[in-house]
Amino acid sequence: MAQHGEKTGDLGERLVRHFKGSGFEVFFDHGDKTRFKENVFAIKAFCGDEVTNENRLSDVDVAIVKGDEVVVLAEIEEQASSPKKILGDVMAVFLSNQVAVRKEGEQSYFKLTHDTKFFIVGTAPGKGSRLKKIKHIEKQLQALPKLSNSIDPGNIRLIVDEELTNAISEFEARINLKKLSP
Repeated sequence: MAQHGEKTGDLGERLVRHFKGSGFEVFFDHGDKTRFKENVFAIKAFCGDEVTNENRLSDVDVAIVKGDEVVVLAEIEEQASSPKKILGDVMAVFLSNQVAVRKEGEQSYFKLTHDTKFFIVGTAPGKGSRLKKIKHIEKQLQALPKLSNSIDPGNIRLIVDEELTNAISEFEARINLKKLSP
């Protein structure tokens, strides 16, 4: 059985290698902190000017940033997820306006903008209706009204498959790594 977050860590390592020297920074959770000490951190999504326990809405798994802005944000659900769990993940980030990463004892802040792409990447059983429900709600989420200082709902993507490796591969293809690279 795979360890919790193992596939998230593997993805983060691939993204770090891909973006090395590009001007983008990659942060990810569940990775090897000894080999990737500049990249493995808790990524705290929150609403406000400074992160606190009171305004911290979610921890996300992957952030690709440039300067002080988040370009891509992703939550990787390694266990089968329900539509309710997916909606909770989406709304917590949608209501956030920044993410924080604590490096060397100091918080670094990165803004969520209307251009930030947000992905939920996960798995759901093919039997029953769970997978179909999750795919159906993406269009409903994208129709939400924009908030003034957060992610544009049109940039929310749900990539869910019976196999997590397929969903992760699709995520890597859809973020268009070549387009993000200089």
